[in-house]
Amino acid sequence: MALRDRVVSSQQPHGPLQLHFPDRKTACTCCRCAWTGQARTIAIMNGDWRTPICRSCYNGLVPHVKAD
Repeated sequence: MALRDRVVSSQQPHGPLQLHFPDRKTACTCCRCAWTGQARTIAIMNGDWRTPICRSCYNGLVPHVKAD
Protein backbone atom coordinates (compact mmCIF):
# COMPACT_ATOMS: atom_id res chain seq x y z
CA MET A 1 0.00 0.00 0.00
CA ALA A 2 1.35 3.42 -0.94
CA LEU A 3 2.17 5.85 1.84
CA ARG A 4 -0.44 8.39 0.72
CA ASP A 5 -3.12 5.68 1.02
CA ARG A 6 -2.21 5.11 4.69
CA VAL A 7 -2.62 8.75 5.78
CA VAL A 8 -5.36 9.12 8.39
CA SER A 9 -5.08 12.91 8.82
CA SER A 10 -3.16 15.89 7.51
CA GLN A 11 -2.45 19.42 8.64
CA GLN A 12 -3.38 22.38 6.51
CA PRO A 13 -0.59 23.15 4.02
CA HIS A 14 1.98 25.73 5.03
CA GLY A 15 2.94 27.15 1.67
CA PRO A 16 4.25 24.21 -0.38
CA LEU A 17 4.73 22.03 2.72
CA GLN A 18 2.14 19.72 4.24
CA LEU A 19 2.46 17.40 7.23
CA HIS A 20 0.69 14.01 7.14
CA PHE A 21 -0.04 11.40 9.79
CA PRO A 22 0.00 7.76 8.59
CA ASP A 23 -1.97 5.04 10.36
CA ARG A 24 1.23 3.69 11.98
CA LYS A 25 4.97 4.36 12.17
CA THR A 26 6.35 4.26 8.67
CA ALA A 27 9.76 3.58 7.21
CA CYS A 28 11.02 6.80 5.67
CA THR A 29 14.16 8.30 4.19
CA CYS A 30 14.23 12.09 4.19
CA CYS A 31 15.11 13.58 0.83
CA ARG A 32 16.85 16.55 2.50
CA CYS A 33 19.02 15.10 5.28
CA ALA A 34 18.99 11.37 4.37
CA TRP A 35 17.71 10.41 7.84
CA THR A 36 16.30 6.90 7.70
CA GLY A 37 13.99 5.45 10.31
CA GLN A 38 10.42 4.95 11.49
CA ALA A 39 8.33 8.14 11.44
CA ARG A 40 4.92 9.01 12.90
CA THR A 41 4.68 12.06 10.66
CA ILE A 42 5.72 12.60 7.05
CA ALA A 43 5.94 15.95 5.28
CA ILE A 44 5.80 16.46 1.55
CA MET A 45 6.57 19.50 -0.57
CA ASN A 46 4.51 20.55 -3.58
CA GLY A 47 2.40 17.38 -3.31
CA ASP A 48 5.32 15.15 -4.33
CA TRP A 49 5.05 11.86 -2.41
CA ARG A 50 8.27 10.54 -3.98
CA THR A 51 10.38 12.87 -1.82
CA PRO A 52 9.27 12.68 1.83
CA ILE A 53 10.69 15.11 4.37
CA CYS A 54 11.31 14.22 8.02
CA ARG A 55 9.71 16.21 10.84
CA SER A 56 13.02 17.84 11.77
CA CYS A 57 13.59 19.20 8.26
CA TYR A 58 9.92 20.24 8.04
CA ASN A 59 10.30 22.24 11.26
CA GLY A 60 13.41 23.90 9.85
CA LEU A 61 11.73 24.77 6.55
CA VAL A 62 8.41 26.13 7.85
CA PRO A 63 9.80 29.49 9.03
CA HIS A 64 11.32 30.05 5.58
CA VAL A 65 8.31 29.38 3.35
CA LYS A 66 5.51 31.76 2.60
CA ALA A 67 2.26 30.55 4.15
CA ASP A 68 -0.93 30.65 2.11
